[in-house]
Amino acid sequence: ASDRKQLVGLVTLDPEIVLHDGAQLVLDKEQSIPMDMRGHVTSSYYSSNCSRSIAMALLKDGRNLLGKTIYATTPEGFAEVRVAEPKFLD
Repeated sequence: ASDRKQLVGLVTLDPEIVLHDGAQLVLDKEQSIPMDMRGHVTSSYYSSNCSRSIAMALLKDGRNLLGKTIYATTPEGFAEVRVAEPKFLD
């Protein structure tokens, strides 16, 4: 079902931004309040192996959003993130 949350990876467009655990995910940052929260960040770290920040998230219809840009809440507003496969190293 498309309303089911699925495990996905996230990479911030700015590789230095490390998302906060629990950050909410939205498809459109310009929507009116209350916003349609589509999921949340479950863990986020700076990876020295990947030389960038990486994150995992539970996201509604996440598999169908692979490769798409969405937005994560931050204390300053929003960060652009790309939905990715939930693995970062082989």
